[in-house]
Amino acid sequence: DALADSAMRCGVKFMYEASVQKIEVDGSNATGIVLEGGQVLHADVVVANADLPYVYNHLLPDAKVAKGMDKLYYTSSAIMFYWGISRKFEELGTH
Repeated sequence: DALADSAMRCGVKFMYEASVQKIEVDGSNATGIVLEGGQVLHADVVVANADLPYVYNHLLPDAKVAKGMDKLYYTSSAIMFYWGISRKFEELGTH
């Protein structure tokens, strides 16, 4: 909550549970979004929190870039911590 509160004090507006139909672009810059109901919201910055392939295939207009992404190998997004410890935790397994 502290991060969101800080962002809102700087003028950031968050919308939750709002389905995005597409991201509006002008050249190579995102300029806003269109919600499922057709409402257009203009923005200085657009942050897409969906999986990258979904964003390129469904939300952005340039199909050529999306087709090139089909050839890429994807892995899960994660923050990884490497700990130096002196014992094994067999019960944890790989994940």
